[in-house]
Amino acid sequence: MTRRRRTQLNSTINEFVDDFCEQHNITITSLQSKTKRRDVADKRKMLSYFLRNKVGLTFEEVGKIMKKDHSTIVFHVKSVEDFLLYDKYFKILYNNVDKIYQKYTDNLKNDLDVLQDLVLDNERLKRKLKRVETNMEMLNEKLYNEAGVV
Repeated sequence: MTRRRRTQLNSTINEFVDDFCEQHNITITSLQSKTKRRDVADKRKMLSYFLRNKVGLTFEEVGKIMKKDHSTIVFHVKSVEDFLLYDKYFKILYNNVDKIYQKYTDNLKNDLDVLQDLVLDNERLKRKLKRVETNMEMLNEKLYNEAGVV
């Protein structure tokens, strides 16, 4: 991954985290704190879950964002998976966060569509360039033959 692409990805992740905090009326500092208050801990776990399972960050990368050890993030992810099976509050929280996340995936899909178009254009231009190079070689050969250069 190029440095520019990683910077864009980090920027998008930061925007997602900021939107998460804004929607849930919590600061990133609170999420990164050691408090065990349920409202904060649940949101911390849910954000960790989304960063790991939806965004696709490693446990270590999520840990850096959350200022937690990777093993804590493993616990957060497993806890959310378990809570989603029976806890209505977690299901509601999950759905709210998924709406925020969906905005970013829609933007990402649009970016991917543009990227695919650019790749196709690039391939088309490569073929065209190859034809031009072939024609130039033929013209150079013809020119040398007409000039009597062997």
